[in-house]
Amino acid sequence: MLLLGWALGISLIFNVFLVILFFKYEKKKELAKCDYLRYDLVIIDGKIVTTDNKELSEIEFLEPDQIKEIKNAISQNIAYYTNFNKLDKRSDILIELIENKKEGRKYNLSIFHKNRFPLYERFNAFYTAVEQNAATIVITDVDGIIVYVNKKFADLTGFSREEAIGQNPRILKSGEQSREFYKNLWNTITSGRTWKGEFHNKKKNGELYWERALITPIFSVDNQIISYIAVKEDITELKRKVEEIDQYIVKLESLNDTKDKLFSIIAHDLKNPFSVIRGLIEVLNNRVQQNGDETLKRQFALMKKASEQFYKLLENLLLWSRSQRKKIQPKFEEIEISEFFDIEIANYQATANKKGVFIQNLTFPSVSIISDKNLLSIIIRNLVNNAVKFSEAGDIVRLNAYEENSKIYMVVKDEGVGMTEEQIEQFYKSKLHSTYGTNNEKGTGIGLSMVLSFAKLLKLKIQVESIKNKGTTFILIYDKLDFEDKTGTTLDVD
Repeated sequence: MLLLGWALGISLIFNVFLVILFFKYEKKKELAKCDYLRYDLVIIDGKIVTTDNKELSEIEFLEPDQIKEIKNAISQNIAYYTNFNKLDKRSDILIELIENKKEGRKYNLSIFHKNRFPLYERFNAFYTAVEQNAATIVITDVDGIIVYVNKKFADLTGFSREEAIGQNPRILKSGEQSREFYKNLWNTITSGRTWKGEFHNKKKNGELYWERALITPIFSVDNQIISYIAVKEDITELKRKVEEIDQYIVKLESLNDTKDKLFSIIAHDLKNPFSVIRGLIEVLNNRVQQNGDETLKRQFALMKKASEQFYKLLENLLLWSRSQRKKIQPKFEEIEISEFFDIEIANYQATANKKGVFIQNLTFPSVSIISDKNLLSIIIRNLVNNAVKFSEAGDIVRLNAYEENSKIYMVVKDEGVGMTEEQIEQFYKSKLHSTYGTNNEKGTGIGLSMVLSFAKLLKLKIQVESIKNKGTTFILIYDKLDFEDKTGTTLDVD
């Protein structure tokens, strides 16, 4: 919406600039009258003469064939503003013939010298640009009386040129805006400044509409205000869409509040009681493993594993929900990556050993970053867990970190089943669903979503490279410049 607003604003400014140029060329045209000849023609007793009774043959510069063409044009009763133009190569003149219906059977004949033709041509170009502009253009005199409206004005408002010219722009007032609003507008432009804002106006048929407007004064050569120009764009549809978006935002906020309440219930009414159940299962399992038969041992072992998975799911879900509600504030500190990786590997060494997967730390001790140790641990833990989960016996999971061009790259690479392009795309959209590992390990379903969320909190970028059945590489990119001020000292970002 902001970009669209800027685009409309730039468009209005451009159109105002165009109209100002149009006025300047109009003034130049007036000053250039000495460079062309103009005659008023009438028909008396079937003969075309000037109002001072001069025949066409007596007019300077006219050739016989031009006189013939002029007579033909008049006999065909050329419509108003349908021009008969000819640039004669022999006499280097421009002939313009326009029927003036307001004065009856009277015609204007203007003969331009060729050296004025470029100015005339440019004036016509500017006039056409203003007349056919997609924006509404209104010009008033210093008293605010309309002296010009373009075609778009008539199309939009329903008021014809004849109805609008001579009126005050208040014919469009809807009564929806205060007296102070219009007073501020008038004070602004009469003081020589440009006013910009929005009108809630009314069309001739009573329909209300919105316009974004730019109104600017036009100055004479002696710096006196001689006119005001308004360039306006219909933003009714834009307003409607903004209102729809606002309604959607209200609905989304309501849904988000419901989600927060749900997570609160999970946190207080489910997690704590389940901690007690998990503890009891742990005690019972220990006793059964010592004294029970083989069937009970297997059953309680499965119960213990299921309870641990469910508890882990609850913890991950709550942690992820807190990040979504921006309830987590990172606590940044310096972290030595090699030592940090060793700790994370130790947490998964037993699981990896049981599966026959090797985990290696290839990081040199000199690499360190500024980050939140707990959140970074969750990221690495989930990536290592994922790597082990989708690896086969004998595969190697490698952790590494290195610095290059003020960036530190933290890498978790496996030799497992890999990911398809579709799966990588779903990962970036947080839509990747949990799948079973190579030993039918079941995941929580939100591990990689947490990786994305927490990486964003820690200002880490993520790249994923994968070849199906050959392995996947997750790369966390840490930019040291994000944590340094202009003098190069580390920022305190707590």
